[in-house]
Amino acid sequence: MIHEIRRTLNINGYEKVLVIAGTGTPSTRETIELCKDAQQAGASHALVLTPSVWPKAMTRENIIRFHTQVCIYSYYPTT
Repeated sequence: MIHEIRRTLNINGYEKVLVIAGTGTPSTRETIELCKDAQQAGASHALVLTPSVWPKAMTRENIIRFHTQVCIYSYYPTT
């Protein structure tokens, strides 16, 4: 789907329009894979939400670890 959106935008003269893919899942590994897939399909950005399935397990340290791992192993630059 992302590939088709990017292609359609490009064909119609909207090459500079950003395509943002939602890639957040409760799994760090799956989130990283979805980020890689989204970028390869043409998404310019990824929207990664902090997992909230296990609220008690999501300590500050675990939240930072999750986002750090996604940043390190996905292809998207971070700001």
